[in-house]
Amino acid sequence: MSDLNIPKNAYTHHLTVGGATFTFRTWDCDGDYREGEALFVEHQVEGETHPFTHIPYEDDAFSWLASYLKRSSWSKHISVLVEGEAQAVMPSPLKSENTLRLIDPIWAPVANIVEERPYGPRGAETRQGTKHFRPGAKVYVSTRLGHFKHMSFEVIGRHRATHRCVAMVIRGSWLTRWRGELVYSPHVIEQIWWGGDGSKAS
Repeated sequence: MSDLNIPKNAYTHHLTVGGATFTFRTWDCDGDYREGEALFVEHQVEGETHPFTHIPYEDDAFSWLASYLKRSSWSKHISVLVEGEAQAVMPSPLKSENTLRLIDPIWAPVANIVEERPYGPRGAETRQGTKHFRPGAKVYVSTRLGHFKHMSFEVIGRHRATHRCVAMVIRGSWLTRWRGELVYSPHVIEQIWWGGDGSKAS
């Protein structure tokens, strides 16, 4: 990938990992949001901005962020700007890094699943909890909204049947006892880290 055909509507991001701030741009490929691209442009350490002289596979923070983008977003094609040329990032040289070693615990909105909710035509019936979460289950709320008719949120919590951590989009009216809490789970941090800045105010 050598041509820098970056669309005018490309987004610019600044994300900090392990003390370094990475600047990169993202855009869709031919309008297909499932085939997005990300281009690392520069990085900043201790207030000084540096261009890339090579793909920094040896850098723990870069490896974590590049892997995170490939795993958690639509940016499947990742490259680094090196001396005016976009060089593709290969997945195999990327090192596996511990999330909590590079990302501190973050603040996130938390809520509980309602004990009961109306169900069926005109709410004539009552259901306990939701199909995927038990009543009162604690869930972490992503900043991303769902696309249903009613206000909805993506939440991360333990599935009522498998007990595995899952992400689901549910109605906002099924959530109660909203609050902010520090998140220590690496899996949850990776799910919601992109959406907020990790501060208590967010």
